[in-house]
This record gives sequence, C-alpha cells and structure tokens, in this order.
Amino acid sequence: MTDLPKPRGRLGDAVLGALRELPRAVPRVDVAPESPDDVALTLWVLHELSYGGFSDVDDGAEREPGLLGVRRRLEDELEADLRARWPGVPDGVELESGFFDWLAGHDGPSLARHVQTEATEEQVIFHATGQGQT
Repeated sequence: MTDLPKPRGRLGDAVLGALRELPRAVPRVDVAPESPDDVALTLWVLHELSYGGFSDVDDGAEREPGLLGVRRRLEDELEADLRARWPGVPDGVELESGFFDWLAGHDGPSLARHVQTEATEEQVIFHATGQGQT
C-alpha cells in the first residue's frame, strides 16, 4: 500500500482530508473541482480505495456514503463530458466492425510489447513513476 498522493486542487484536498479523518468523522465533501487534474486524481483515489487502498486510510473508506456520492458525481460528469464530445458512429459504418477497422488503421507499436522485450528497468521505473533513478 502507498500513502495518499498530493492533492491537485480544492476537491482533492477536501476528499483526502476526509479520508484521513475516517473513521472518526463522517466525510462531507461539498467542494467544486479546481481543474481537470483535480478531478482525475480525486477520482483515481476514490477508485483506488476499492483496489489496493492507502496505508494512511481506514479500510472501510470505500463504503462511506459521502465519498461514494462524490465518486458517483465525478463519474457521471466524466461520462456526460465524454458523450458530449463523441461525434457518434459515422453514417454507413457499423459500430463493431467500424471500430476494429479503425483500430487496425491506427495500430502503432505496442507499449506492452516494448516493455516486455526491449525496455530497460530504468526506463520502466522512470515512466511508471515519472522519476529516473539517481
């Protein structure tokens, strides 16, 4: 387990603060996000509670209704934004076959294959953490 990351704005600051207070206090988060980074990191933290969790957060945090409400709101806003930006299936194209045809036409080198066969340990660590070894 890792420690909570540094928040990227007011929303993350409020959610991470609430997580640190559990189970002593009931979380109430009524803060608007400050930026897309604030939303992305906060949503990731809320999802991570259901996977590995964090060393400095109570294990029951993933079931807290207030935090589940924040997660649902962020997910709903993300979905609405993605749906608003998606132009839809082009006329005359079936979604399933058209999607796989599109993928075939945009297939680049596989990152997973590169990591598996060619990347050095230092490259993997640098890109996974954003930090090189010193």
